[in-house]
Amino acid sequence: MTANVFEESKMTLTAWIARGKGDRAKAKFEFEQEGGAETLEAAELELGGKEGDKKKVSTTITLPKCKDDEDFYTFSYKVDCEGNAYPGGDFKVWLKTATFKAVDADGAELKGVPITFNQTKDKIYVTDSKGEVPLPINATAKSTITVRSPCSVDEWTTDVGRLREAKVTKKEYKAIIATPDAAETAEDKPHKQFVNLKNDDGKTPNQASKIKLAIGGITEDECIPGIPGDTVHIKVKFHDDNSKRNSPKPSLIADGVTVEPDGDGEAKGTVTFDDTGAAEFEVELGGAGGDKTQVMVGITDATEDSTLFVENWRKLWYQLTLPKGATEPSLARMVGALGEVFVEYVQEGATVELAEDEGPAGSWFPGKWLKDAGTKYLNIGDHNKTYFHGKFVDAKTPHQVHVLCCHTQYDAKAASCETDVTLTLDSTNEATWSDGSKVKGKDYNAGSGFFPKSLKNGTSSLISGAWEADDGSVKGKIEDADVWVDDYDNHGWLTVKLPDAAKTYVEAKAGNKVEVEMTLHVSKGPYLGEADGTSGWLQLIVFKAAENVVNDVMAHELGHTMNQVPQAAGGKPPGLSAVVHGRHYTGNEHLGGHCADGMSSANYNSGAGKVGSAYAGDFSGKAECTCIMYGENGAGSTCAGKFCTRCQPFIKAEALASLH
Repeated sequence: MTANVFEESKMTLTAWIARGKGDRAKAKFEFEQEGGAETLEAAELELGGKEGDKKKVSTTITLPKCKDDEDFYTFSYKVDCEGNAYPGGDFKVWLKTATFKAVDADGAELKGVPITFNQTKDKIYVTDSKGEVPLPINATAKSTITVRSPCSVDEWTTDVGRLREAKVTKKEYKAIIATPDAAETAEDKPHKQFVNLKNDDGKTPNQASKIKLAIGGITEDECIPGIPGDTVHIKVKFHDDNSKRNSPKPSLIADGVTVEPDGDGEAKGTVTFDDTGAAEFEVELGGAGGDKTQVMVGITDATEDSTLFVENWRKLWYQLTLPKGATEPSLARMVGALGEVFVEYVQEGATVELAEDEGPAGSWFPGKWLKDAGTKYLNIGDHNKTYFHGKFVDAKTPHQVHVLCCHTQYDAKAASCETDVTLTLDSTNEATWSDGSKVKGKDYNAGSGFFPKSLKNGTSSLISGAWEADDGSVKGKIEDADVWVDDYDNHGWLTVKLPDAAKTYVEAKAGNKVEVEMTLHVSKGPYLGEADGTSGWLQLIVFKAAENVVNDVMAHELGHTMNQVPQAAGGKPPGLSAVVHGRHYTGNEHLGGHCADGMSSANYNSGAGKVGSAYAGDFSGKAECTCIMYGENGAGSTCAGKFCTRCQPFIKAEALASLH
């Protein structure tokens, strides 16, 4: 078996001579050699010490260098003792140092030629000003050189030995933004970067406001690594109409230096290709949706080789939960409105269905109560929403919304839902009872939140009742049997009839009266939806409304979750504290910050405080207001289904790093 060693290695050769065959003789090391700069000389030595029935003989040699025109030479040896030959071993001796040299067609030294060497992995070597590069030989094996693009070998002068020379043609090449792939982008087809999401593990490069760009090289024919040591020039243009948001500040981070844009919105820097032909830098895009950034690179400072177009987006998810069998509402109008402010809204997971009669008592009621016979309605309000929001699986926290759909939204929790009613009746008061008969009684409109059964818990909507004669001589209770609620034709109305004793009293004498006092459960509403206060990602939507209303209400509530509409400087996104909305309002029969875009300055200013104006303290029902963030976008509204141009700068500037 042949052993491989480097030139100029020191080796100790040893042989064991059998006793009885020249115990006092000398032994001679003899060499056979092919190649090499010098010849190994034979060596005659005295036999050494004994070990068992053998004697030892050794010699130390330094292996000669290879010739300049060879990669290796071979030798073998044997030991001769008084005519007896003892075989040694076979060796291949390899070059330990070598150099590659590149010249042009005229023989002139050629700098900047990239090569790879088979004994090293990935690393690219580049010829110096003399056209040379030392070869990092690290193995006793065949070594090969590959000249890399953008250069190519026209002819090898010699491809073996200590100096390997080739005539090379060096072509021009360009820098290219490889990741993200600039070639896949254009001004009207930008790379979409979700700046509100994180990329902590580095596996989702299209997330985070700070984007890492990888640079390579490209010729007319192929993508290649850059030439190590070459400089890549960078210019980043942040568009003039980008958001005023200034945290984080848009910037270029190259070679450890952070460069903020100058007065023209440009930031410039350089990086250098490393020894693998790669280069990287980062761009902080800022946190605002819709901001556009143009990243240009080049081998020259003209930066015309490759351009990446980037557009900032934010991404949110939602879980849709609705009664089983209900038709899922189309969200196309809402998704379109959000897209205009650069928010991508995506359903996460399958729709969650709520079984009929699921939930706390009183949650479901017959649809005929609202003139939809043969159905059952799910009502969700402040009294039972905690249960139904418990169906939310927040898989994309903190960027996911629970869109909880119901047939109606009436709130039944507040103490103020217990409504006191006082009615005075005499013998002239008559009403029609449930069977069509006439009774001594009275009709009363308790309001749209009054139902045959309490929505709070499904019990009687009559909490308590009593009557008393005007002279105090007789009194009694008003019970469920004395109250009839029309469950179809007259929503919100009830009829109370006088119990027999009360009837006898009023009929006994003209002018006799009784006073009826009742406490009724009357829910608050109806409402079209809500974002749940400080837990604004928990949304409640009445899906029985018209599709455009459903979409506008959902977008409106999500708008509140996205901090709309801010008024105080401290509530606005960083950099926008001095930006005036112009139609923001609070109160005016609406809860939270809202937008009155479309309203004239005169009316808006009157509503903002002019005493006596029809608009003072009351912006409700104003048809000229068309923004999604107007305070009421129910049936018959003039909402355009879009966030207005006054609101858009604020929504775009919201980081949306968390909805929670």
